[in-house]
Amino acid sequence: MSRREAGFALHSWLAPPLQSGALMQTKQSSPWPVPRISPPLVFLGLLGGCGAASPEQSPVEVEGRTASTPSELTGRTRYDASCRPFNAALIDRSMFYARVVNESWAFQTCVRNTMNARYMNCNDPNASLSRSQQIERALDTMQIANNGIAFTCDDTNGDASAFNQGYRTPYQVTIFTQNAQNETNGDWPTYGADAGGGDDYEPWNWRTATMLHEFSHTMDYNHIDLYCRGTCGDSTCNFCSDPTCAWTTRCGGSGTPPSSVTSLATAGRAQQEYCAFRNRGDDTAYYQGGDPAFPYILSECAHNLIVESHEACGKATADGACGDWASLRLLSSWTGTASTEQSDTASCVCLDDPRKMVALRTSSGRALTAQLGGGGPVLTNYSDRVGAWQWFYMIDQSGGSLTSGDSVQLKSHWGHWLQTDYSVAGLTRKSHAIYRSDGLGPIGNGTSVYFYNTYVNPVTLASEPRYAYAGASTLAYSSALGSGSEYRFTVERPRRDTLVYLGATSIGRYVRIDSLGSWLAYADRTASEIATGSQRVRGEAALWLVDHNGGELMSGDSVSFETFYDDSYMYLGVEPGTGQARAETGIGPRERFVVTKVSGGDARIRHDDTIALRSATGHYLTAVSPGSGGQLTNASTLIGLPQRFTLRHVSQHDQPRPTW
Repeated sequence: MSRREAGFALHSWLAPPLQSGALMQTKQSSPWPVPRISPPLVFLGLLGGCGAASPEQSPVEVEGRTASTPSELTGRTRYDASCRPFNAALIDRSMFYARVVNESWAFQTCVRNTMNARYMNCNDPNASLSRSQQIERALDTMQIANNGIAFTCDDTNGDASAFNQGYRTPYQVTIFTQNAQNETNGDWPTYGADAGGGDDYEPWNWRTATMLHEFSHTMDYNHIDLYCRGTCGDSTCNFCSDPTCAWTTRCGGSGTPPSSVTSLATAGRAQQEYCAFRNRGDDTAYYQGGDPAFPYILSECAHNLIVESHEACGKATADGACGDWASLRLLSSWTGTASTEQSDTASCVCLDDPRKMVALRTSSGRALTAQLGGGGPVLTNYSDRVGAWQWFYMIDQSGGSLTSGDSVQLKSHWGHWLQTDYSVAGLTRKSHAIYRSDGLGPIGNGTSVYFYNTYVNPVTLASEPRYAYAGASTLAYSSALGSGSEYRFTVERPRRDTLVYLGATSIGRYVRIDSLGSWLAYADRTASEIATGSQRVRGEAALWLVDHNGGELMSGDSVSFETFYDDSYMYLGVEPGTGQARAETGIGPRERFVVTKVSGGDARIRHDDTIALRSATGHYLTAVSPGSGGQLTNASTLIGLPQRFTLRHVSQHDQPRPTW
């Protein structure tokens, strides 16, 4: 039914004409058991590259959810100095796909069925458990991790890899290495446009697969890469001259390992053959039915789910199809294993990104603040600006769209969880119910909400209701919901998924933010510098577009621009008095601009459109001549040439040009 091409893929099909299927926009139901709560016991593994073996771990339980509930998959995502803006945009979008796919019931069913059919535990955790227990532990592991991930993009081998950090080891920064090659996608925010009749879901099918595959390595799930059958994929390529291969069927041996071979560590070159014998009693059976390693099962299910969903459901991010800009339309169920083709008329479901980046404002307009990124009380009177201390990750445990009555968890940008006493001082996740202040319905940008949790007294075992309210200086709780405004909080959830360059139309220069200490903004970068400059040069000019209205970017929306370089959370704004543009640590009135489309056509703003940006003072952002230092100021109440900027998506503009 579909062409499934990726670096890991074992099969290929031709794609028939697209057919659309039924669309269900309800929450997914799931027969998974309720979450388990147990003390966190941590085991550290050996560091290794992609597929490196590590010592077998004893099964442990940590507080978390079962695979019935969504996973944020990662905490804060960061990029080191080797990552170009295109890499950051590509990885950020790929992680969004990975989080949503990992939430999918169809994906989890595919993984379970495929593991039942072909999984081999060669050196993974829980080797002594039954197959069904191994499957549940593996799926749970993909749900419970509270990991911040830092990407590095300088892998010269062109491969993606990850370090093992230990079975179910949460709270540690994990390093991925991601190759720095560029891929192209004609319609960056979407796939499935079929404008050219091609497979426009690429590269998200195999990029999603890569993310989930590598993430599993950080939890000590591996694939075995040493064998006697050869490395070139040809029958003439073999390692039978290696003495550790002498016993294998491939090399003319008995197929039974000698008594001296008792583990992978003693199997030498014949690790795949030894694993196949230990799991199946047949040293030639390693690849029967496909790769038996958990990371490859994950990646094949993820890849094929996206391809099959495209065939049955159409464009995954079709405008208005799901009601939330951070949603994908995927198959609602899966039949068979990863290699089983699904029906063209299978039903579909809309799934939101389970990790929502939000700020919460009190009735006085102040933003809830995790001072120093967490580790203490939540402040209620600290600031009306929103920056790193005010952003929280809201994890929707109920699945589907965020709705009144859902169970959520809140994590600060630096990894501390909101506790039942409404402090943000713990590394153990706690759940809270979120309700609309006006009753039932969806919760989105601008919705007024209140929070409730149930605390179990460890002495009396009595359940105590706790409702959050904004105290004079910190977030507090009471046993009943009050009628006052202090119990109500307004959700701010801007759209932040597009990395852009701002080109000053009148002078042919691009806006940058000086990252060497002054944090002033200039319009003095040439197109050539953007195309070929160093990571610092390119990073200074790359800005995350924050659309406070959400949805599609439209003329009249309120927007901010966040710096990309060096993992900084700084926002383009204008100084009072001088009007000099600079970057600040949070979003306040001076960091918000009303965007006006001046290039004609409809109100939607797209790649390469010309815009003007009006500040809170009513003045427009203005690019001064490079001969005057290229200052970016807030100088005019009219829109002329110096007030016009070209909005270019990094994915369309970054150099070298993306090629296949």
